[in-house]
Amino acid sequence: MMKSDPLFEEPERFWPERYIAEDGVTQRKELVDRTIPFGIGKRQCAGEGLARTELFIGLVTLVQNFRILPLPGTSIDLEPIYTNVHFPNPHNFRLEKI
Repeated sequence: MMKSDPLFEEPERFWPERYIAEDGVTQRKELVDRTIPFGIGKRQCAGEGLARTELFIGLVTLVQNFRILPLPGTSIDLEPIYTNVHFPNPHNFRLEKI
C-alpha cells in the first residue's frame, strides 16, 4: 500500500524524473531541498563514509583501467548546461580496456 505525501506523488516508487522541472533541465528545488540521502544528526547513516569511499574507488578504478571515448562519428561538447548547478551535456560513451 502506497503512503501519501503532500509533496511527493507515489513516494515509495523509484521515480528519479520527479526531481526534474518541466523544462527537462533544471531541478525542482522544492523537492531537492527535502531530500537528504544520508540523513542528518543523530540518525545519520553510519555507512555514509563507506558509500562515498566506494563511489570514489569505483570511479578511480574505472578511469585507471579504461579509456572513455565518444561513440564513433560523435564529438564531445564540453560546454556545460547552466542551471543552479552546472551539468555536463549528456553524452554516450564507449569504454576501451587499457
